[in-house]
Amino acid sequence: LGRQLVDSLFSGVHVSAFAYGQTGSGKTYSMFGADPLALHLADSQAKLGLIPNALIDVMDRAALLFAKTRKGRSSLGLADLEEDAQGG
Repeated sequence: LGRQLVDSLFSGVHVSAFAYGQTGSGKTYSMFGADPLALHLADSQAKLGLIPNALIDVMDRAALLFAKTRKGRSSLGLADLEEDAQGG
């Protein structure tokens, strides 16, 4: 899924990833991984979720594209919206 989103992004399509489900079903784990702050660890990419892995791929591909063309512009938005099921 992440690779498909990044491929679409570099084809000029606006993309988004959305996780929805019951409390405790693993949405945060799927999106961010077991330890999203462990980017510095050599084997951490396998333990990261969709968002960190996609961002790593985006940055790698953007750097390659910039190295070839010496031009580029980008913007990034990230929102984490949560609603308490109890309404408060």
